Amino acid sequence: YGLNYPVYNKNDNLLKRSFLSKNSIYIISSFLRSNNLFSKLFNINLSYANSSIECFEDLPKINKSNKIIYYTRLWNPDNVNDPVKKSQRMKMNENRMFLVENLRNEFKDHFIGGIKASEYSLKIAKDLCVPDKIAHKAFYLNNLRNSHIGIADAGLEDSIGFKLAEYVSMSKAIITQPIDCILPGTFAEDKNYISYHNIQDCLSKCDALLSSNKSILDMMYNNYQYYHMNLRPDILMLNIIYKVIKQQ
Repeated sequence: YGLNYPVYNKNDNLLKRSFLSKNSIYIISSFLRSNNLFSKLFNINLSYANSSIECFEDLPKINKSNKIIYYTRLWNPDNVNDPVKKSQRMKMNENRMFLVENLRNEFKDHFIGGIKASEYSLKIAKDLCVPDKIAHKAFYLNNLRNSHIGIADAGLEDSIGFKLAEYVSMSKAIITQPIDCILPGTFAEDKNYISYHNIQDCLSKCDALLSSNKSILDMMYNNYQYYHMNLRPDILMLNIIYKVIKQQ
């Protein structure tokens, strides 16, 4: 049904739904995550305070600091038994580490990002990891709000990650690996995003986009429009209901 990312809404009945599980830990967790006061007090990463719909929204605008953002994570290949999946994870990790390293070296203070710290990532890429505080959702969204260009890449099984949807909802310019799936609405290359095929290609396209505020702003407006026509949660659900009714 299109791009997706985790968001919370004050009317989503998260707490009421949690009672169906009859799991006391899940019920308490749902209460804390869905309550604005307590989710702020305990600074819960995925919660109403840090991940409400409004937290992800922004208008197209050019800031004084031209920033490129790319936060990512590594996947431990030892957590899967399939040799093909192991190989895919190793290759993905290698590409992500190389991309972070090159973005840092090439764009210096114009780059925000790094690799989320974990036992595995700290073991193989300690210098590229960012502290938990910086990887926290509230801190990440603040950095995203002050950035112009978001870098995205394919996730596990060549899936589209949450980052791409978050960039769209925040009205950012996007540079991503090629998108091979069909998305609802008109989400097109060179309109909503620019695709790259290797690390050097990504760096070159970042450099070219940074040199043109008009190109950045045009893409921002296109993604702002796409968000309000296809991705905003209420609109996305209305579009799904419309498709279901139309097919009956």
